[in-house]
Amino acid sequence: ESVKAEEVSIAGGRVTFVLPKRFVVLDAKAIKAKWKGGPYPDVAWQDSQKGIFVTVSFGEIQVDPGEMEDFKAELEEAYEGSVPKLQWIEKRLEDGGGSPELVHEFVSESSNGVLVSYLISLSFDGRQLSFSVAGPGDRQSEVESIGGSVRDSLRVR
Repeated sequence: ESVKAEEVSIAGGRVTFVLPKRFVVLDAKAIKAKWKGGPYPDVAWQDSQKGIFVTVSFGEIQVDPGEMEDFKAELEEAYEGSVPKLQWIEKRLEDGGGSPELVHEFVSESSNGVLVSYLISLSFDGRQLSFSVAGPGDRQSEVESIGGSVRDSLRVR
């Protein structure tokens, strides 16, 4: 069964990726309600069942594409220090078609129960650009599929 998808274009068309059509963009009010107290993503979508969220954040942290191994270790330490009951599924550095990408996937505890997170981090104009796909533990295969689709379709210019 194929899922209908559409290309998302942000940062003046310099960043593109594909999301399933069942995702709708959240407005600023909905973002602030979902991520109370921040930090807030720059753009966020949720699926029609309102359980899986996809976010994009253009960060302030400087990231040199040539130092991604060091950044990977720093990021993993930050996750381990801030994410409740984190259990790693995967953590790797891969060639993202010219620019190195970090892929982190883990299970954690949230106020709503078990949460699965699939994160992609890379350097964009010398700063961290992060993509997150997160959803309830019972939808892990969907989170992984959507995360993989975002990663595979991601183009940064």
